[in-house]
Amino acid sequence: MINENIGIYFDFIAETSVSDFLRNHIKFHPSKTPYTLEMNEFLVSVEKGKIIKSFDKFILGHGIGPYFRTNIIRSSVGQGIQAQWNSNYHGFGIQYHLFNDIQFNKGWSLNLLVQLNLGLHQNFTSAVLNSTTNEVWEFRTANQQLFSVGVKKKL
Repeated sequence: MINENIGIYFDFIAETSVSDFLRNHIKFHPSKTPYTLEMNEFLVSVEKGKIIKSFDKFILGHGIGPYFRTNIIRSSVGQGIQAQWNSNYHGFGIQYHLFNDIQFNKGWSLNLLVQLNLGLHQNFTSAVLNSTTNEVWEFRTANQQLFSVGVKKKL
């Protein structure tokens, strides 16, 4: 069963040459209840990229770089009480991305993005005998948004 979530992502791209660029990427799944604000699977990456093919209204490119991910939670017990910030389920590793920009208006394009990442991620396991949890670090993927579709504006 596929469990899809709506997420938010921001790409900041700086061109370093005609075909090379640096990319800063931020993405997360927002969630709000009366007493909590969550940015689940918050991921930040910095990547070096390259344009593979560029046509009139079609750009294909890819890149690779390090990432850091965590869950960020802001909770408040009630009104007038200071809010608490915390984070959990941290992870870091290498992320590869492949993108396709299809321009549809002056400076605007449809962005199709595939991201694959692999790294060390924090997890918690239950102990059988004493009902406690143990922190473990696992080598795994963190593809919370394997495929993303967005609208891009070139500034």
